[in-house]
Amino acid sequence: MSFSLHAAQTRAGQIYYFFLFLITLPLFYLFVVKWYVPALDLPPAFTYLVIAGVLGQLLAVIVPAVEGTKEKIHNFGAFLMALTMIPLSVLVSFAEIPTFVKILAITSVVYMISSAILYFYVKSARANYLYFQAVYIALFHIVIITSTYSQ
Repeated sequence: MSFSLHAAQTRAGQIYYFFLFLITLPLFYLFVVKWYVPALDLPPAFTYLVIAGVLGQLLAVIVPAVEGTKEKIHNFGAFLMALTMIPLSVLVSFAEIPTFVKILAITSVVYMISSAILYFYVKSARANYLYFQAVYIALFHIVIITSTYSQ
């Protein structure tokens, strides 16, 4: 199961997930717009992609991953958020950052694309979805953190 499916199992999990992202998503957005994009001199496309990713994550949080139409809506938002992490990492790799961080960003992109291919085309890989998802999200945040602290 994904993080979302774990959270959707109980009402308390849904509420926790909602408030967690209600607090962290606006903070992440403000950090990106007010400091990150200007500091790394990233193109406007970076901000637009972050907006799309944040909106996707908000949709995924507002609509829990419960069976039926809600699950489809939730998955749309979650996959939108996950998909935006790939071009965001690519854009970071073109910023004026140390070579190590560029390599990390490109390695992350390769992992993200590979894990997405595995998810959609290798059914047996879905048994390890939570692990793939955890690494996928962690790598994106490691790229953001390392590029931030390399400034």
